[in-house]
Amino acid sequence: MAIRFVLEKPKVFNRIKLGEKPLICVPMVSYDTETINNFKKIRNKIDLIEIRIDHFFNDSLDLNFFEIIKSINIPYIFTFRAHWESDKRD
Repeated sequence: MAIRFVLEKPKVFNRIKLGEKPLICVPMVSYDTETINNFKKIRNKIDLIEIRIDHFFNDSLDLNFFEIIKSINIPYIFTFRAHWESDKRD
C-alpha cells in the first residue's frame, strides 16, 4: 500500500515543488567520475539527488566536492543514516 500526500499549497524550494506530485530521488553513494557522468546523463529524468554522507564518512572528500555536485545541475539533499539503517557494509 502506498501513501501519497498532496499539500493544499505546494511549497517551492529552488526548482523543486514539494507536495504536488511524487518526486524521483536517486541516492548517491560515491562521487567518482563514472558516477558523476551517470548522474549528468539522467538529470532530466530525476528530480533530486540524495547524497548519502554516511557512505563518505570514512573517505576523504575532495576539496572540490561541492563544485563537483553542483556541476551535475540537479537539486540535492544530504542525509546521514545511522549504522543500523545504512546499507553500507564495512
